[in-house]
Amino acid sequence: MVHLGLRVTDNHVQNIIMPIREMIKICMPSTKKYEWTIGTIYWQFYRKTDYIKLFFKTESVDFHWRFSHEEWDAVVKDLLVKVKDS
Repeated sequence: MVHLGLRVTDNHVQNIIMPIREMIKICMPSTKKYEWTIGTIYWQFYRKTDYIKLFFKTESVDFHWRFSHEEWDAVVKDLLVKVKDS
């Protein structure tokens, strides 16, 4: 499992947890669109021209994130360092 902390504001970070298989898939530059379900949570990843979109929906709430390509590349780089160090 991968824990990914997404900063919403300076005072709020949303922690999401997903299997490493899905995280690796969405980190691959060749992945343009990927959708999956974990339990009752539905996920979407889209690599758009201008941004990266990550979305998940539970029974009661939807979460949407948009990252610049540079921000997403930094997330991927940080993940690779952590995997290599573990």
